[in-house]
Amino acid sequence: RWHGDPTPGPRPIRLKGVNIDLGFIVSNDALHYREPVPRFVMVPLGKETDWDSVALLQANAFYNSDKETYIWYTSWDTGGGAVPAVQDPLGPHNRPFAIGLLTMPRDRFGYLARLPGKIQYNQTTVVSREIRLRHSAKLFVNVDGVSPSDALKIELVDQFEQPLSGFTAQVTTNALKGQVQWAGGKDLPSDRSFRIKVSWARSGPSNPRLYALYVER
Repeated sequence: RWHGDPTPGPRPIRLKGVNIDLGFIVSNDALHYREPVPRFVMVPLGKETDWDSVALLQANAFYNSDKETYIWYTSWDTGGGAVPAVQDPLGPHNRPFAIGLLTMPRDRFGYLARLPGKIQYNQTTVVSREIRLRHSAKLFVNVDGVSPSDALKIELVDQFEQPLSGFTAQVTTNALKGQVQWAGGKDLPSDRSFRIKVSWARSGPSNPRLYALYVER
């Protein structure tokens, strides 16, 4: 997210005064991108005297462990070009190079939950796009805030949102990657198209958060 208008002239002079923080965009096809939350700042700039106070750069540098997501980034002095660390690390054009590291529970960038406020619905649901598998696979969920008294209902449905027999489950345990247990221990069907439907009850002691669904062999 760039802030400020570049001035005429060669670099780095024309970038002096430009600040960059890290926003967040998503894509379903790697061609078209959008902000889930307009003007959202994921990583703000540091204070004026910090190493990361001018501009931040991040080139798809992340790693997923079993439990955490790691994202690292570096800084750029847009007015000073590529200058290594010197004696005065707080000078306007002599900031040290460094690497910042963010950590979060795995894949928990955002979530779906019941709409807060006074509006009440009989049921809140979300339905995936149509899926057709070439091989059998299993379904896993990344959820938080679920319990036996406030479960998420997971179903496989057809194009008319009618449930497929034997593919209904209740998710009652928090997990970063918990397997959905269908009746009879079935795998996801590989011989027909289906959609994944997730439903929240009207009310409960908590508001379960759905972070991700994973379809894996």
